[in-house]
Amino acid sequence: MKLSLPSVPSIFFKSRGTVQHPNKDVLIPTIAQNDEMDYEVELAILIGKDCKNASEENALDYVVGYTCANDLTARKVQDTSSQWTYSKISLFHCLMMCG
Repeated sequence: MKLSLPSVPSIFFKSRGTVQHPNKDVLIPTIAQNDEMDYEVELAILIGKDCKNASEENALDYVVGYTCANDLTARKVQDTSSQWTYSKISLFHCLMMCG
């Protein structure tokens, strides 16, 4: 995407409904089947309980683990909006090695 380094991080989430078993086939939606799917390795932080207004001191109390994730994105869809939800959550699942 050739974007400049942001002054603040871009945050997005993967809901538990997007997590897929790492040995299952990935179904690519029709909208992204013309070589527009992209993948990247991400550090996934697993949050184990509701969290709001956590302080820096107690933020890790909500983390139950870390894992690798293969984040899949439809780049052409992502380029159509400043909101990444559709291109990252709605279209694809996230492959995670949990164990």
